[in-house]
Amino acid sequence: MEVRSQHPLQKASDALLATMVVCLLLAPLSMQILALVKKRLVVSEEQRALAAWPAAPGDWTSWREFPRKVDSYLSDHFGFRNELIKFRNFAFVKFGVSASKKVLIGRDGWFFYLGDKALEQSVGKTVFDHVQLQELVARYIRFNDALSSRGIKLLYALAPNSQSVYPEYLPSWVEKNAKVVQRAQFSDALPASLRYSFLDLLPALLQAKSLGRLYHKTDSHWNELGAFVAYQAIMRELFSNQFSVSALNYKDIRMLKGDGAAGDLARLLNLSDKLHEEHYGIGVSSSKLIEQREIAVPGGAPILYYRSNAKGPKVMIVRDSFGFAPARFFAESLSECIVVPVSSFSPELLDKYQPVVVLGLMVERNLPKLFLPELPSH
Repeated sequence: MEVRSQHPLQKASDALLATMVVCLLLAPLSMQILALVKKRLVVSEEQRALAAWPAAPGDWTSWREFPRKVDSYLSDHFGFRNELIKFRNFAFVKFGVSASKKVLIGRDGWFFYLGDKALEQSVGKTVFDHVQLQELVARYIRFNDALSSRGIKLLYALAPNSQSVYPEYLPSWVEKNAKVVQRAQFSDALPASLRYSFLDLLPALLQAKSLGRLYHKTDSHWNELGAFVAYQAIMRELFSNQFSVSALNYKDIRMLKGDGAAGDLARLLNLSDKLHEEHYGIGVSSSKLIEQREIAVPGGAPILYYRSNAKGPKVMIVRDSFGFAPARFFAESLSECIVVPVSSFSPELLDKYQPVVVLGLMVERNLPKLFLPELPSH
């Protein structure tokens, strides 16, 4: 029987195809070996540290643990792992499905944070029982009394969760008709003598929605426009009836819009480089700031110090992550503004800076924690 020899071009084509298949099969392994050689141990966008290559076993217990640790390392450093996760998560988002238990995919490109029971809190599925509510109010009263003994006023503003401001972008299956919510429970339970000191910012933000989007769509925080609306409400409702202050208004600022990076919720999905959103920024036309500096705190986040030629009182802002964006607006209206992250706050700071007012500025989902430390009275 006659056997026909392959055409040289056919042989070359087959060899090329075989080489490509082998390269595709070896590519993940090559990437993994390269990662091992470089000892890549970065904190990934999944908000956790990648597993490290385990140390050589020295006893029977470590020998038993060694295979599990190697498996964890290989799983975290598998070639093209990050790219494959991004592809999967991006596909999930297009179908309205989240790959993270901390992120809810809403409508029209909105993401919502699910940590700290924020969704249940905003829609009234999680409320305070009597004991919890009384303890929170007692802590607020004790903190106020301790400040009063130092001649300091307490003011407190609560920034709403994005779910509370934009419930219309939640998925249709979420029940949105809350009859009781924690922020209202807390406000109503405060003694009449202290209700003036507490401000729920939700009404002001709802009223301002026509100005533009107030929160990031792919982040759990408000944008600069939302922060400015909050600043104005705080100055109007908490400061103007007690102090001689002048707040910035819309003729004092410039609206800045532009395409920007996605936020912390996109990072939780490992999609920060795949998604973008329109950012709303604020520029101050004529700044009154004289001094601005950052003060390091051992073991804590840095303090921001502002001094201006405004005639407002000296204020210490004790903040969580929501207090960062509006801080620079307050600095334009106050003679001195000391912005302190809750992790860095201490009674010694009160003695050092001697503020006239302590303003607590925190987000709704942190209300159950009520970041107000126990202070000794003077």
